Amino acid sequence: MMALFFNQPSRLNTQKRILTLALLICVAATALGFRLFKIQLLDGNGYGRAALRQRTQGVAWGFARGDFLDAKGQPLTGRGGVWKAVLFPNTEGFGKLTVPILSGVADVNAAWLQTAIAEGRPIKMPYAFDDASRLALENMRLPGLVFAEEPRRYGEPLAVHVIGYLAGDAGIAGLEYQLDAELSGKGSSRLAATVDAAARPISGLGIRHQEAAPDNAGWDVVLTIDRDLQEIVEHAMDVKGIRGAIVAVDPRNGDVLAMASRPQFDPENAGLYLQSEHAPFINRAISAYFPGSVFKIAIAVAALENGICAPESRFVDSGSIEIGQHQFHCHRKEGHGELSFSDAFAESCNTVFVAVGQTLGARAIVATAEKLGIGKLTNIGLRDENAGSLPVGWPLLPADIANLTLGQKGVSATPLQVALMASAIANGGILHVPRLVAELRTNDGVIVRTFTPDAGQRVMKPSTAQKMQQMMRQCVSQGTGMAAAGIEGGSAGKTGTAETGRTTPEGMPINNAWFVGFASGTPGQEPSLCMAILIEDGQSGSVTAAPLFAEVLAAFVALKE
Repeated sequence: MMALFFNQPSRLNTQKRILTLALLICVAATALGFRLFKIQLLDGNGYGRAALRQRTQGVAWGFARGDFLDAKGQPLTGRGGVWKAVLFPNTEGFGKLTVPILSGVADVNAAWLQTAIAEGRPIKMPYAFDDASRLALENMRLPGLVFAEEPRRYGEPLAVHVIGYLAGDAGIAGLEYQLDAELSGKGSSRLAATVDAAARPISGLGIRHQEAAPDNAGWDVVLTIDRDLQEIVEHAMDVKGIRGAIVAVDPRNGDVLAMASRPQFDPENAGLYLQSEHAPFINRAISAYFPGSVFKIAIAVAALENGICAPESRFVDSGSIEIGQHQFHCHRKEGHGELSFSDAFAESCNTVFVAVGQTLGARAIVATAEKLGIGKLTNIGLRDENAGSLPVGWPLLPADIANLTLGQKGVSATPLQVALMASAIANGGILHVPRLVAELRTNDGVIVRTFTPDAGQRVMKPSTAQKMQQMMRQCVSQGTGMAAAGIEGGSAGKTGTAETGRTTPEGMPINNAWFVGFASGTPGQEPSLCMAILIEDGQSGSVTAAPLFAEVLAAFVALKE
């Protein structure tokens, strides 16, 4: 009995040890299973890519940077390609067969080629091949020479002043700069060959394209731009050889549908344009100019809002008006005679507006212009945006007020600001902050961030906006903007001709031409498109800018039908 008593604790200890050991084995097995699960399922692709890279040699091909898309998901970048050659110097026969022929056909720098061979690693030739040269070399089946089409960031470039350009992998201008962190990816895809232990490509296994890891890719940027309208706008400007800008916005929410500036540059070769005398890097859509008679929109809104006059108020234009020993003339030398305020707006009568401006006074004019967005940044998100200007010193002399009324002194505005000002009339009195970026997406379409349209703020009474709509329709139907008419559903707008102070060698004044207007394209519907056009050295708004408005609008409406 004594033996049994002393052996009982020993048996219990043994059982505890067994249980502890079993528990430890279970924990170790669980940890090992989790580790195997992580390696095979969670990290398997990464280990697979690493193993593949150890067995391959290649060159960077393309980039992991996100693309720009239009509002419907159509690509604005990465739309074209260029044929490049990749050399695999360790391929048998490369030195004897490929090098002599390649040097002769493509005029390759011999020193550069010898350096590439000495390094013994694949290398991408630093220039493109045309189809004739490429096909000739491909047909020779030269060892170690492979051709592939590499995507171009800016193939068939559109909206280059909006998108901007790169220097290396970094955004330098436009949204490439503003959204550089969001667009930037890590690494790149590769064009690679499977190699043996001596780094020689294995015959028969070919060349493969290895994509960058999905989690390393930059985000795509979806813009509010409509690619179809952008193409129409840019084509029209190029055909006519215009220097200036066109901005189209949706007056219902402030979305920018098109933004074009000319002259432009090739973003693939931006360095070639640095010394250009025509300043192609300037985005004229957000640069400030004298607005000329399109500023009469702000004067008319101020007059209606402050009760100075109504559309039917009567005036007499004799062709000129004297303000403080200065004569201000109407563009019709003999004058328009008796006419209404609405007629004066449609005919862009200077003397009537100078008289109305004197009654309003500088403070009322500036206050209204500020409410309409003139003289301050729109916050579109482009770093080169100009705020424009309004007078800041008080009081203004009567002659200064007269020039301010005509948009010729003390005020400057960008085409974007002018488009938004007209949009506030088209939509019933709401000024929106323009939206250019709609959302950010992963490269497989998952939305990362959405930028909602601005609700806007009321800047005039609905009744004022309605009266202004009628006055702008009259300008197109029977005034200086008649050349902008022509689409079903009608359009409305205002012409402008702004003096630059420069003259031709013959002494003729050089003017900038303006037109801003809106249209629905469908009778009975609210306006869905508002467009501002600026043409440098454009003679006059009625002669050059208004017809261009009609042309662009008609092409866009026809495309949508």
